[in-house]
Amino acid sequence: MKFISKALFDSLESDGEKLTQLINGYIGYLKKSKQGQNEPGANHILREDSVVYNLDLSEDSTIAATDSRIPDNDSRLPNNDS
Repeated sequence: MKFISKALFDSLESDGEKLTQLINGYIGYLKKSKQGQNEPGANHILREDSVVYNLDLSEDSTIAATDSRIPDNDSRLPNNDS
């Protein structure tokens, strides 16, 4: 099914590529010229607090035996001792 002619599609595609180049050029200009650096709120940056994870993956680690939040894998398995 054709919704638009090939000529119109080609024209719109070309315009889209030109627009992309213009926008990227303007973004580059703004980054280089630092426009707006003295505007109110320009120096406020929102960031999440960083979290440090300490993972001890050595064999002598006892975290699984001491941390009650970590489930015991054997407790989920059926007992086949009978």
